[in-house]
Amino acid sequence: ATLYGSYHVVGQHWGFVSLYNARNGMRDRGLITVDQLTLYVGSWVPYVYFVVSHPRARALIGLPAVSEGSLLRRGLLWSLMAVWVATLVRFAWVHVRRRSFGEPKVAYLLITVLLHGAIYFGVARFEPVYGSSNGPDQDFLLISILVVIFHNVQYLGLVWFHNRNRYGESTG
Repeated sequence: ATLYGSYHVVGQHWGFVSLYNARNGMRDRGLITVDQLTLYVGSWVPYVYFVVSHPRARALIGLPAVSEGSLLRRGLLWSLMAVWVATLVRFAWVHVRRRSFGEPKVAYLLITVLLHGAIYFGVARFEPVYGSSNGPDQDFLLISILVVIFHNVQYLGLVWFHNRNRYGESTG
């Protein structure tokens, strides 16, 4: 369920990026591919990092426990971080060269990917924050709240925008 929930959230992010691209008349397949890779790699790599690095997440999916100092483990985690950073740098470089860094889509994508990084690279290290946690839903409570709040605010904004455009301003 958690995997599907993450898939849904990242898919919604792509929907917003697609809306920005449609609104701006973006038809450049190369740039759309850069956007797509940035979003998917930028959102999923931190999630994979979390799953392979957090002891409770590893146990939940059946991965064996590993020692903190394992060279293989450290190499994998640093590689994931490097891929994530390289993806962000590539995205920024493409938009700086195109002089499109001021577009709302660029800010949206950067905020989204940076938020996913902050949640899974940073906040997840402190989970569980609920001391008496009794299972995965409570073990990863803060992560769930952070991801869902961003998702819900976006959804409410989209519904508000749709309703305002379809039904007009309220006169009451």
